[in-house]
Amino acid sequence: MISPRPLVVTFGEVLMRLGTPHAERLSQATRFEFGFTGCEVNAGVSLVNFGDRCRLVTTLPESILGEACIQSLRGSGVELDHVKRAGSRLGIFYLESGASQRPSQVLYDRAGSSFASSVPGDFDWGAALAEANWFHFSAITPALGAGVMAALVEALEQCVRLGVPVSCDVNFRSALWGRPEARSVLERLLPFVTVLIGPFAVFEPPSQDGRVVVARSLMNDFGIETVAYTSRHSHSASHNTWQASIIRSGTLVDSSVYDIAPIVDRVGSGDAFSGALIHGLLHGWDDQRIVEFAAAASCLKHSIRGDFNRVSESEVEHLLKTGGHGHIQR
Repeated sequence: MISPRPLVVTFGEVLMRLGTPHAERLSQATRFEFGFTGCEVNAGVSLVNFGDRCRLVTTLPESILGEACIQSLRGSGVELDHVKRAGSRLGIFYLESGASQRPSQVLYDRAGSSFASSVPGDFDWGAALAEANWFHFSAITPALGAGVMAALVEALEQCVRLGVPVSCDVNFRSALWGRPEARSVLERLLPFVTVLIGPFAVFEPPSQDGRVVVARSLMNDFGIETVAYTSRHSHSASHNTWQASIIRSGTLVDSSVYDIAPIVDRVGSGDAFSGALIHGLLHGWDDQRIVEFAAAASCLKHSIRGDFNRVSESEVEHLLKTGGHGHIQR
C-alpha cells in the first residue's frame, strides 16, 4: 500500500539558471536573475509541494556554487542524502526571455560538469531506492555521456529488482545529441519504463493524430503501461494554449484547454506536468482527474518566474474548480 507521503527518487543534473530580467536580451543585460534548475529536480519540487517526498540523486561540485545549490534545494524540501559532492563544475543554463513575437532563447554551458562526469558505481542505488515508490528521469540524463548512461542503467536494473515503477520524460535537446542517437538510446531504456511522458519529438510525426499513433505503438512495442503528453500552440511568446492527454488501458483522455496570456515564464512547465502526473498516478486517481490536475498544475507554472512550480495541491484544485478567474482570495 502506498504511504500517505510516497517517495519519488529522481536522477538528473542540476544546473545554475541565469536569466535576463524583464525580457531583456543577453546583449543588453547588465545583471542576471539567479536560480537552480533541472528537469528531474523541477518535477521533484512539484511533488514535495503536493505533499509527497522527493529524493534527488545527482552530483554537485565541491565549491561555493555547489553549496549554494544544496541550500536552495534544501529550502524546497527535496531530500539530499544521496547527492554526491565531486568535481568543480556546475553546468549553467542562460535564458533570454522572449516577449510578444520574439521567442525565448536558451544557451547551455554544461560540458565537463560534475554530474556529466558520473560513472557506474558512483551511486549506492540499493540505499537510494530504499522505500522508493517511484523513480523518475528524463532523456537529458543519458544524453550527457556514456558514464551517466551506465549509471542510469544501474538504477533501472535496481528498480526492476525492487519492483519500483519508472517514468521517463522524453526531453530532446539537439545541443546534446542528434535524433538518430537519441532514438537508439531511448529504445534501449524503454523496456524499463512504466510511464512515458512526451511530446515525443524523437519518435513522432508532427500531426496530433500521428502523436497518438506513435504513443500507442511505443506502448505496444515496449510494454509501457501509461503514456502522457502535452500539446502547446504558441500564438506568441506571451500567449499560448495548453492541453494534456493520457493513454492508459487503451483509452485516450484529454484535459481541458487553457488559454494562457500573458506568460510570465514557461520554462519548467513540462516538468511541472511530470510532477503533477506522477502525483496523480501514485495516489490512484482516475485518468480524467489525473490529466486535468496535471494540465492545470502546468498551466499555473506559466505564471511563476523560475523553474520550480511553487503551487500546492489546493491551489491547483482551486483552478480546476473556478476556471482561473484571477480574483484576489481573501
